[in-house]
Amino acid sequence: MPNRIGHQSENQMNCLFVVPPIYDFSAFDLWAKPYGFLSLIKMFRENGAGIFFFDFLERTGPLYSKTHEKQFGTGKYFATEVEKPPAYINVPKKYKRFGLPVEEFLEYIDKIPAPDCVFVTSGMTYWYPGVVEVLQTVRNRFPRAMIFVGGVYATLCAKHALKLPADFVFCGRDLEEFAGRFQTISGMPLRCTSGIEPDWSVYQKLSYLCVRTSTGCPFSCDYCASGLMSPHFVQRSPEQVAQEIITNADNFNVRDIVFYDDALMVNFDNHLDRIIRLLDGRKFQFHTPNGIHPRFITEKTAQVLADAGFKTIRLSFEGSDAVVSKASHLKVSMKNLENALRNLQHAGIDIKDIGIYILAGLPGQSPEDVRKTIRLLLSFGAPIKLAEYSPIPGTRLFNEVMKFMPYTDWEEPLNHNNSIFPCWDIPGKWEIINELKAELKTQV
Repeated sequence: MPNRIGHQSENQMNCLFVVPPIYDFSAFDLWAKPYGFLSLIKMFRENGAGIFFFDFLERTGPLYSKTHEKQFGTGKYFATEVEKPPAYINVPKKYKRFGLPVEEFLEYIDKIPAPDCVFVTSGMTYWYPGVVEVLQTVRNRFPRAMIFVGGVYATLCAKHALKLPADFVFCGRDLEEFAGRFQTISGMPLRCTSGIEPDWSVYQKLSYLCVRTSTGCPFSCDYCASGLMSPHFVQRSPEQVAQEIITNADNFNVRDIVFYDDALMVNFDNHLDRIIRLLDGRKFQFHTPNGIHPRFITEKTAQVLADAGFKTIRLSFEGSDAVVSKASHLKVSMKNLENALRNLQHAGIDIKDIGIYILAGLPGQSPEDVRKTIRLLLSFGAPIKLAEYSPIPGTRLFNEVMKFMPYTDWEEPLNHNNSIFPCWDIPGKWEIINELKAELKTQV
């Protein structure tokens, strides 16, 4: 069963924090935890608030069995098929709700004291139906509570989020800014100390640990929202990061450590290399699902990663066609990729543990462009991972998307869903997409 932790005392502010379910065609727990949301919880705990927490995406309890568990702590979510919204009526896929049943949430909130504040985080913009479900539920059960919405969807689609039954929508990840605005709105004091780490104690069990060693990104790809979520690239103290990893890995007895950074390899000698050395030879398995930049993989850095125990390495190549090169500002060349793969293999990392991300579905990019990139990369032997493009409001490429497909309602976040390849309005679209995915399966 989920932890559903609760701490309270008299004359304190009681706060309920909720991670909503996902509504989508597919969803998989590829090391997904609400890292920033947990830091918000830590801030309120440090201010003496009563903490109550429910994560619809927690994969524990009787609904989950060993068949849901996959490698390195990843796994499948409990899912039920639901009716498609009108925006997806012509999509030949099943639409599902992923996460614990609402009945479990109702059972939990019936047992806790009425919260003064409810905080609901959000993920992908097109996952907002899960946010709506939670907001409607808590509004009905706790009509006097102040309800706050934050996270990715709330930041990128604030205008849309303001229409939901919440009292306040917060954009971005700046906890100090949030603390100031919270005091203004609620009249309740909230102090923000520097270096607030995530509060993992709201979970009783973890199968992996996530860590973000930096915020923001020094690059500015036209399709990426990193700069919108965190405008400045700031790296944390290596000592603080290393201690966070050691403490929480010991507390939960986990070996799989997942980096959430958008630019993990930047300033390698003074940052990631130092973090690894501060871990003092502890035996971990590291994973980089966000992708790392191939041009930073030198012979030296590759050997450090191999010796440290990096098990899942994803390289952000994006593509070889002109559309992708322009959108990524020529961030990675084919030579960069070749060198990275050679250095990683020479350091002893299995080619099957390396994945290459390529983008598909950008405006102006054709399926043939993607097919050529796939065939170009097949000879390298590393698994190719198709990263379907999602139009993200506020990015430079989003402006091109609106010009490219002016008849699509881009203010409706459901139309941002990468699973439907929203920027490919072509005859035989789904057959072509299936053919591209079939080509990926030809990898040896």
